[in-house]
Amino acid sequence: MRIATLTLGSSLLFLASCGGSGGTGGGPTAPASPILTLALSPSALGLSGTAEVAVSTRNADGSVLANATVTLETSLGVLAAASLITGTDGRASTLLRGDGRTGMGTVRAHLGSVNAEATLRIGIGVSVSLRTEPATISTTGTSEVFAVVSRLDGQATPVGTVVQLTTTLGRLSDPAPRTDARGAAHVQLAGDGRVGIATMTATTAEAVEPARADVRIVDSQVSLQSIPAAIAGDGRATVLVSVRDANGGPVGAGVQVRLATTLGRLDNTLPVTDTLGQATATLLGNNGRGKATVTATADGASASLDVQIGQGLALTLRAAPEAITPNGNTLISLLAILPGGQPVAIGTEVLFTTSLGKLDVDRSNVQETAIASTILRGTGVKGTARVTARVAGFAEQASLDVPIR
Repeated sequence: MRIATLTLGSSLLFLASCGGSGGTGGGPTAPASPILTLALSPSALGLSGTAEVAVSTRNADGSVLANATVTLETSLGVLAAASLITGTDGRASTLLRGDGRTGMGTVRAHLGSVNAEATLRIGIGVSVSLRTEPATISTTGTSEVFAVVSRLDGQATPVGTVVQLTTTLGRLSDPAPRTDARGAAHVQLAGDGRVGIATMTATTAEAVEPARADVRIVDSQVSLQSIPAAIAGDGRATVLVSVRDANGGPVGAGVQVRLATTLGRLDNTLPVTDTLGQATATLLGNNGRGKATVTATADGASASLDVQIGQGLALTLRAAPEAITPNGNTLISLLAILPGGQPVAIGTEVLFTTSLGKLDVDRSNVQETAIASTILRGTGVKGTARVTARVAGFAEQASLDVPIR
């Protein structure tokens, strides 16, 4: 019998094979034994955590051994199934769950007279998870990096536990952050002008194994605009996506853009850029109410924006001065507030009308001041001008009387 043990990362693989040449005297050759492999992922878990138990069976010549019955046993934890039958690929798996006991456990697999085993920890040490958002950035962009440390014995992670972070590309805002009361540490990864895959690792002094996560750093840059930035529940907005290369120029025609929204409905989720590097789609309110986050991804880069759907508005319409002469003028301004207390988004279109006099513009956009404005000018006629204002996509309307005398 030949026995080999191979360690890959945190999983212990045990390969066993039986067979031989049958001697040197020209006697009969004994049939070679099959090959059985066993792997646990992860190799450490909490007191009530789960791990995948995977087996693979092959013939002595390396070909797949299908429909093989493999029996399992464990010294710690509970197996969901004690017997597995491999599929056409020679593989099968089940789960092992912690049973509240702490220690080192051994899982054994049996295929006839061929055996394999692997060990795991239950409730010993800590596990670290790593998450990035977004997973793709430009060469000058940033990604939020979240590391979470969990003790496998179920106890709370001490506040201030140091997490050691590394990256193969880009710059980390803090390579050794400390955990908060939730056992989490938060840093940023910033692009450093290079393109490629930034592979990050996170570990602690007691970690069973490092956690890993990748962030793709690309040349492309994506910008996203909604016109208007707020719509009625049954309204619609044009979503405009611009895709540019590292030098700021348009990528040209034929680049596919992937669009998604958390509210409402997009009439096209896979538009393609034109010669200007732009792609469009329509966001339909779909009788929704709330904030729709629209996300666009192209060439690995992404961008997102919020569009308000079906939200009621509080409108404040003012004239300064409040009255004018027949040939005078006044500044008309509108402030539109959403139910949450925030003004409508910059760029939202506002429509103005008047019953007397003349408006410089009847369509204006909300500026950085959160106000949209126009100028009402007298045309030599006395009377009262009824000025109205409405935010595009909303039913609410505000009116104001301006005396002209």
